[in-house]
Amino acid sequence: MAVSSGFSPWLILLVVSASILVVALAIASYRFWNQARQRSASLEELNNTLNYHLEQERALRYINERFLEFSRDILCSISADGTFLQISPACLTILGYSPEELQGQPYRQLLVPEDRASTEDEMARLISGEHDKAIEFRARLNHRNGQVITIAWIAEWSPEDQILFCVGRDISNELVAEILTQEREQFFSLSPDMFCIIDLNSYFFELNAHFVDTLGYTRDELLGTSYLDLIHEDDREAVQEAVWALGEGAEIKDLEVRILNRQGGIHWVDINAILSADDLIYVVARDTTALRKAMEQLEETMKELERSNRELQDFAFVASHDLQEPLRKIQAFSDRLIARSEDLGEREKDYLRRMQSAAGRMQALIEDLLSYSRVTTRAKPMVACNTNEILSEVLVDMETSIGRAQGKVDAETLPATWGDAMQLRQVLQNLLSNAIKFHAPDRPPVVQVRAEDITNDAWTLVVSDNGIGFDERYAEKLFHPFQRLHQKEGYPGTGIGMAIVKKILDRHGASVSLNSQPGTGTTFRIRLRTGQGAA
Repeated sequence: MAVSSGFSPWLILLVVSASILVVALAIASYRFWNQARQRSASLEELNNTLNYHLEQERALRYINERFLEFSRDILCSISADGTFLQISPACLTILGYSPEELQGQPYRQLLVPEDRASTEDEMARLISGEHDKAIEFRARLNHRNGQVITIAWIAEWSPEDQILFCVGRDISNELVAEILTQEREQFFSLSPDMFCIIDLNSYFFELNAHFVDTLGYTRDELLGTSYLDLIHEDDREAVQEAVWALGEGAEIKDLEVRILNRQGGIHWVDINAILSADDLIYVVARDTTALRKAMEQLEETMKELERSNRELQDFAFVASHDLQEPLRKIQAFSDRLIARSEDLGEREKDYLRRMQSAAGRMQALIEDLLSYSRVTTRAKPMVACNTNEILSEVLVDMETSIGRAQGKVDAETLPATWGDAMQLRQVLQNLLSNAIKFHAPDRPPVVQVRAEDITNDAWTLVVSDNGIGFDERYAEKLFHPFQRLHQKEGYPGTGIGMAIVKKILDRHGASVSLNSQPGTGTTFRIRLRTGQGAA
């Protein structure tokens, strides 16, 4: 049998199949390699992205930590049961506790007892969703040293995290400033003076209610306007000079200017002002319009008084000369007639005696009127007076009348007095004269002079007698001119002596009171000023 020299069909088929398999494997391998490469690239990209976000998260966490570390406010998170989960270091500065001391502790223990219920109520509203956020919620917390700190909170509940996130700001100093501001504004508004604040450009910055009410404006009408518009044109230069002086460091005191109200009327005001460190001028003005009118009227209740005094002086001159001269002639001629009365009948002699008595009473009345007028016209300045010396001089002058009545005056040592010595002597003279004159016929007069209720500023002069007394219902009548409480028979006088006493005491600013009963005597109490520097 012969051997074939070519390949068998099976062999060829096998080789072809193997080649196809190799190609298929190569193609599959390429595809797997390409997919692996693409997957590797995706994984690398995903890894880079993940690293980026991790880096961002680390940076954000670092920033948050720095915020917590450097924030002056308290930043904290609180669980639903009221426990601090995290708190910033500001708690050490504000409350005196470190974050480590507060974390895991209930916030309630820091609250003052009075604020616990309201704070817990607000937290419950936030957790329940009744409130979305708490803004400027105030609560007072106890500092470690016992001081009470007021915190204003901003808080929001996170349903996802079941955590309350809070920011707390210490407003203790602001609260004090707020209270002071309220008190200042209250004082500012209630003060009876006119207050305003102006700037160096002449504009009103602030005014109180009394300022605008006095001038008839509203507050809004004046704010931002120039105060110079209210100053009387004749006073503007003086005001501008005063403002310039303020800028040089001076103060304005008692500057009198005229300002105009809404109707154009003039108000006189007395101004004090200072320039503050913030270049604002603080002004206090007092409306002196009514006072000026009163002073003008007083200057006129004074000119009239001077005129009246001049008339009184003229009357006194006439009374002391012109009126008494005819009386002296009547008395002189009646004396001559009485000296030759042997040729006259009893009726004519009685007429002469009555004429002399009437002339004598008229002369006494004129002299008393002169004394009454001289309380004003011959008044001397007030000085320190030795009351004991004045009393001694009066007793010497009254020695004869006291002896004639067989009377007695018991005087204790008296304090010094501030007043007009001549007029005080007249007061003592009149009081003692009345005490001696108005004594009971069956007993001699006894008068006591003493001091009581002595203080640094004043003392009371007491003059008591055992005389006939009078009904106190008529006490006021005693001090009126020409008023008498007893019949002229047996007790001569013009009825003007006590009116002179009252007028003198009024000039001295001294009060007088009395106690009396018919038949039991009278006691006068006069409140006098203590003498300054007198022995």
